[in-house]
Amino acid sequence: MAGIEGVDGSVAAPLNAARHPETMSRAALTAVIAVNAARSRPAGTRAALTGAPRTAHPVNAAVEVDVGPNNTVQTVHLLRTMPAGLLLAIAIATEVGATISLRYSDGFSKPLPSAIVVAGYAFSFYLLALVLRDISVSTAYAVWSGAGTAAVAIIGIAALGEPATALKLASIVLIIAGVIGLNISGAH
Repeated sequence: MAGIEGVDGSVAAPLNAARHPETMSRAALTAVIAVNAARSRPAGTRAALTGAPRTAHPVNAAVEVDVGPNNTVQTVHLLRTMPAGLLLAIAIATEVGATISLRYSDGFSKPLPSAIVVAGYAFSFYLLALVLRDISVSTAYAVWSGAGTAAVAIIGIAALGEPATALKLASIVLIIAGVIGLNISGAH
């Protein structure tokens, strides 16, 4: 297999499990197979695993793997390598779930809904931070907050028995139109 050109112009040779097969764990061998499969993508795709320490910003990689002593896998990062749009959608869904759980936390007096709120918001902000690597903060935050607000309002009407007034429905339409407008204005 030929080397893969990285974003920085470097060329990484494919990983070879035969380097030290007696010291590689099953997880390390699996990671080598996955990374070599990812490396068979078209030129310009950054190699996800080169045997060196993990890089800070993988682009179009299938997986990102930290390799420790004796070629053992320490960490596999899948979220950091997902497309920004998918990460943003997951961040929105997580934020919506946390917000709905807030209603059931009863002023943070119920432990399970309260834990879901805290974990959900923390995970949503983590994903939003990953999204900001590729999407401008103005667009990403507006989409995250706007889509989340519209989704919570729709869930409130559809599932939680909140009234569907004309003003509320018109406001949801305006939020959605604003999110679409920001996406169009941010497109190049």
